[in-house]
Amino acid sequence: MILTPASTIAGSLEKTAATPDDDIADQERHDRLAATAQDCIAQHRQLQLEVARYIEMLLGELATMARAADLKPLMQFLEATRSEAGLAMTFYRTER
Repeated sequence: MILTPASTIAGSLEKTAATPDDDIADQERHDRLAATAQDCIAQHRQLQLEVARYIEMLLGELATMARAADLKPLMQFLEATRSEAGLAMTFYRTER
């Protein structure tokens, strides 16, 4: 086991005085990180909106097929899920 002198430990724990330039650099890094996080969130919301829109379109086509084949229970289920996809689109469109 290697023992470190107490003066070395104490010296490594001392804080250096922050300069105004350090504060500005820290604020700039923080601002860049915040902007990057906001961009990621916006991209994720856009993806959610596009997927919900695509699912709604597919469900509409499937409901049309079920209606044409006289599959009423399936048609009703597909129309209900299409409505839910539409609600999801509304939610993700307004959550910006």
